[in-house]
Amino acid sequence: MSRLPASPAANLPATNATENPDEAEAKLLEQLRELDELHTRLIGLRTIMPTLLWPIRANYPDPSRMFDDLSHRVVNASQDIKVFNTKWVNNAHIFENAQKSPKDTSSPENRLYPHDLFVPPETSNSDTEVVEIKVETPIKTEEEEEPQVQDTTFEEIEDVIEEFSGRLMHRNVKIDHTEDKIIVNLPLPANLSFTINLTPHSPTPFTVTSISTPPLKTSRGRSSMLQRHQTHLHRSIMRSISGRQWPGNLEVLLEMLASYKTIFTETCEKCKRLTTGQNLELATVRKAVLVKGERKWVAAHEGCC
Repeated sequence: MSRLPASPAANLPATNATENPDEAEAKLLEQLRELDELHTRLIGLRTIMPTLLWPIRANYPDPSRMFDDLSHRVVNASQDIKVFNTKWVNNAHIFENAQKSPKDTSSPENRLYPHDLFVPPETSNSDTEVVEIKVETPIKTEEEEEPQVQDTTFEEIEDVIEEFSGRLMHRNVKIDHTEDKIIVNLPLPANLSFTINLTPHSPTPFTVTSISTPPLKTSRGRSSMLQRHQTHLHRSIMRSISGRQWPGNLEVLLEMLASYKTIFTETCEKCKRLTTGQNLELATVRKAVLVKGERKWVAAHEGCC
C-alpha cells in the first residue's frame, strides 16, 4: 500500500498552528522595534573613529588632560560597541526567520509565484491595440538644482565670517574665531554649539569635531534621559554634517550650521512631519538647493532620504 503524502500543514512551525493573530502581530512589531534600534546604533558607530581620533588633533594644557579625555572616549566607544554586539547576538533569531524560504511555511497549493503576480491573463481579442509608452527623462526644476561652489582658502576665512555675520538672518548667530578653530553658537531654542577645526592643506580643511548644548543659567541640572536625547540628536546632526555637500567651502558650512536654528520647528521636506519613528526623530538632514537663484536649505529625516 502506498503511503499518503504528508499534509502541507505538517511543514508549518508548531507555533503557527496555535499562535493568536494578535500575539503574532505584537511579536512582529516588537521585532521591528528591535531592528530599528539596532539600525540606529549601527549608524551611531560611524562616529566612533572621528571621536577617538579627535584628541590627537586637539590642543590640551597638559598630556594628562589629553589622556583623560582619550580614556573617556575609549570607554564610551567600547560600551557602544558592546551594547551593539549584545543586541546583534540576542536578535539573531530575527534574521534567521527572515531568511527562511517561503516553501518551508507555505502550502504548495496556496503559494503565489511571480508569474501569477506580474503576467496578465491571456485574452482572445486579437484586435487589441499595442501602444508604445515613452518614458521622458524628468527635467530638474529650479528648486531641485544644486548650486555650484568653490573651496574656501584660509586667506578668505576672515572675509567669509564677516560677510556671513553681516547678513540680517544670521545676526543672532555668534561666531568665535581663533587660529585653529571656529566656534558657532546658535541661539535659543536650538541652543547648539559647533566646534569647527581648521586644518590647512587637508582634504577636509573645515571639520566639525563636536556638537554640544550649553547648559542654561536657569537650569540646575540635567536628567539622564534628557542627556541621552541630546546625545542622540547631536550624533544625528553630526552624521548629516559629515556627509554635507562641498566640504571645502566654509560659507556653505556656516549656512548649514545656521539652518539648525529651526531644528525643533522645521518639518521634513519629504513626509511633511516634524518627527518620525518610535524615537520621534527630528529632521536633522540638511541639503542645499537653488530657489530663484538663491541657496536655500531644506530639512529631511534620515529615514526619508
